[in-house]
Amino acid sequence: MSLKNFILSKVFIKNLGFAIVIIVGVVMILLIYLNYYTRHGQARPVPDFFGLTTEQTAKLAKKSRLRYQVIDSVYTTLVSRGCVAEQNPKPGFKVKKWRNVVLTINAFYPEMVAMPNLVDLPKRQAILLTESSGFEIGLLIYRPDLSIDVVIDQLYNGKNIPEGDSLQKGSVVDLVLGKGLSNQR
Repeated sequence: MSLKNFILSKVFIKNLGFAIVIIVGVVMILLIYLNYYTRHGQARPVPDFFGLTTEQTAKLAKKSRLRYQVIDSVYTTLVSRGCVAEQNPKPGFKVKKWRNVVLTINAFYPEMVAMPNLVDLPKRQAILLTESSGFEIGLLIYRPDLSIDVVIDQLYNGKNIPEGDSLQKGSVVDLVLGKGLSNQR
């Protein structure tokens, strides 16, 4: 039998028709299943979790048919301790039900930072080191000394703070600087 006769035979055409029907059927079933599985076109807006406690967040997430996951904590004065400070995706963004919303909560305790040694550093370098350590510069107090604009002492709440002591990040540190020799006593 030649190839031409085989292709035009009833058995080949019947089997080819069955194969096409099966392939089209499988593709249609697959497309319907994917449409159902991916919940195509079924999106809902993400609620605003900002400032909510964990209990309030759990209730709102369950009501909105979403899941949430706390991945990080930061310390900020914008919200109360233990409340949501950031979320991803942002409020109003459309997501499908039971998707994860990633939350960052406000830490219960502020971050503590070790005080660097600023004594005998020039004013400019001391200010940069203080700010890069996470502190803020308060008063610059000048006292008579041999040096000019060199740190003599570092103060926190009016008291000497030694190197290595832990302070809350963002604390205000006062610097006592030399103003050079003068007639003043």
